[in-house]
This record gives sequence, C-alpha cells and structure tokens, in this order.
Amino acid sequence: MWYENEYGHVDFERSILKGLLLFKRIADHDIEQDKILKKLQPDLVVCDSRYSTIPASKDLNVPRIYITNQPRVYMPRTNNGNNN
Repeated sequence: MWYENEYGHVDFERSILKGLLLFKRIADHDIEQDKILKKLQPDLVVCDSRYSTIPASKDLNVPRIYITNQPRVYMPRTNNGNNN
C-alpha cells in the first residue's frame, strides 16, 4: 500500500511512515501464524487472502496453496495522473 498525492504520484514520505507500521504488523502476523502452524503441524496450508501464512508455512516446509480474489495487482501511476 502507498499514498498518492493529488497528481497520482507516490507520496514517499507518507508511504514510508505507513510502511514502517505495516511492516511491524506483517511481522506480528507472521510470528502468530508460525506459532499456530507449529502447534497444528498441518500437512497442507490453504492461504485465503492472508499473506502472512505464506512465509510461515514456507519456513516450516509445509506445502501451501494460495487463493486470491484480487484479479490484478495495482501499481502506482506513472502517467501524471492521466488514465489514457
């Protein structure tokens, strides 16, 4: 996730501050998922829109399947806010 200014360009200062908080949140999720998976010892992990289960299951060498409902990846605009 990132912030954009009124021209559609990435606002790096706001995005970095948000990113630091997001990084901590993702790390906390990863630690929690790791604990859960170690306790359950599954044969397969199905990840449904929770990205933190991917590295957690990979760290434990558990096969994983990821299901997403996001059909495309959004990228910052590079055309000065024009959609043409």
